[in-house]
Amino acid sequence: MKPLPSGLQDHLDSGATTLCWCWRIMRKDGVVLGFTDHDCDVEFDGVLHEAQTGFTGSEVQTQLGLAPDNAEVSGALRSDRISETDLLLGRYDGATVDLYRVNWVEPSQHVRLRRMLFGEVRHGKHAFTAELRGLSARLSEVKGRLFQHGCSAMLGDARCGVNLSSSAYRATGTLEAVHSATRFEINYSGSYDDNFFAHGRLEFISGALDRLSYDIKDNVKTSGGATVSLWIGPEVLPEPGDDVRLYAGCDKSFDTCRSKFSNGLNYQGFPHIPGNDFVFRFPRQDEAANDGGSLFNE
Repeated sequence: MKPLPSGLQDHLDSGATTLCWCWRIMRKDGVVLGFTDHDCDVEFDGVLHEAQTGFTGSEVQTQLGLAPDNAEVSGALRSDRISETDLLLGRYDGATVDLYRVNWVEPSQHVRLRRMLFGEVRHGKHAFTAELRGLSARLSEVKGRLFQHGCSAMLGDARCGVNLSSSAYRATGTLEAVHSATRFEINYSGSYDDNFFAHGRLEFISGALDRLSYDIKDNVKTSGGATVSLWIGPEVLPEPGDDVRLYAGCDKSFDTCRSKFSNGLNYQGFPHIPGNDFVFRFPRQDEAANDGGSLFNE
């Protein structure tokens, strides 16, 4: 049984309660939003939980074992809170949601009952519905290390060790032209070869796509920068003049790690393990003859 703060326990024991539900959404970019089903705003732990937003939650389905809990929340789309644009851009993907039971007369008397993750989001012009998944849903994700030719590290992480903040691997520039959702003209200082940023990231640092990044398919040098193509573009087009950063890409091969990044010692793959063709190899008499002997003893 979950222990309750003494003040909240006394309030429940009194028999006459003033309780409400509060939801606290924490996005990966650090934005925190609070909502409540009470008719007045509720504030605790330095977060204001807004009322009259149309934000409501369903019952939580809990199962035995390690099956994840499931629930849903619904709310109105508002430009100053949860907007359709933010949902389209994926700003709520993987967001964490804390569910609280709160005494709205004395908000310091509260308890967190669950922590869940944003799942599938459905939305229309005026409202949205989001699936909430229990933390045990992460147990279904593939974990561990694979023995493979390609590198298993992410470029720039602790296992890789490449410093992507270096100007050798990062360019800061401005969006010059938008040809489509996946093709942009970008101006920046410095000289980088064609496809230097392929398999890398394009990060927006201003404008409507601020703090969002997308995978780069390829880049072609121009006189003032490059034409950059993305694998999947944003749902909302950026505007010329938006500031961006381009990060070098890696195709996970040992040759690229050694020649492009001088990082062969940190390569997190196994470039010399036998491939599938090794399984189908068999001894040949002509190979044995070249070695001065025979593999076929009679």
